[in-house]
Amino acid sequence: MSDFSVRAAPILELPHSAEVLIDGGVNATNARLLKEQLDRALGRRTTYVSIHMASVSYVNSSGFGYFMDLATLLERRGGALVLVEVQPKVKVVFNNLGMTRFFRFEHGAEAARAFLRGLHEKVLHSPRLVALSGDEEGVVFPIVGASIRIGADLKSTIPVRHPDVEARHCEVYRTGDQCFVRDLGTRAGTFVGMRKVNDESLKAGDVIRVGALRLAYYPPGARF
Repeated sequence: MSDFSVRAAPILELPHSAEVLIDGGVNATNARLLKEQLDRALGRRTTYVSIHMASVSYVNSSGFGYFMDLATLLERRGGALVLVEVQPKVKVVFNNLGMTRFFRFEHGAEAARAFLRGLHEKVLHSPRLVALSGDEEGVVFPIVGASIRIGADLKSTIPVRHPDVEARHCEVYRTGDQCFVRDLGTRAGTFVGMRKVNDESLKAGDVIRVGALRLAYYPPGARF
């Protein structure tokens, strides 16, 4: 284990960020250690991550799977995982597994930082939902595209485990800077405050309720 280490530090002037240096190959012996150390280093609200891999000559299937799960988690929060200085033979495996499209690859640390800072600026100018309850309480979900999906399906932008929540429960979509919440024909319904809604425009501070989950809505530029 002594030839394997994971170190992390925040990226200067970028909130909820981490720059990670992995030293040593990721194999069956230490793949779980990689996950444990990264989970501990990143924290619950981390959104922007670069992982420096110049010293990583091998990644096993568990390591690739963890990188994929981490990239998916960060994307849901409007962030990204950037892989820096990936050795050619490791990148070939990413390519053979059809995984390259899920990651951003950069040749240097400063390029990775610049990309993540640019992404953060985009998020700052986007409407967003902030979780007020549940496992992700305090986590921000920006609406940087046309919509985000909420439901029991694990592929949802915001997955919710609750007996009243259906796989495709509701979506929050945007038209310009105005956002709306739309129920997707569910039995239990979607609520804004105490009102059950079908397709409702949102204003700053509105609270959407889906099952036991509560999400506050904020338009671009609003403080929360």
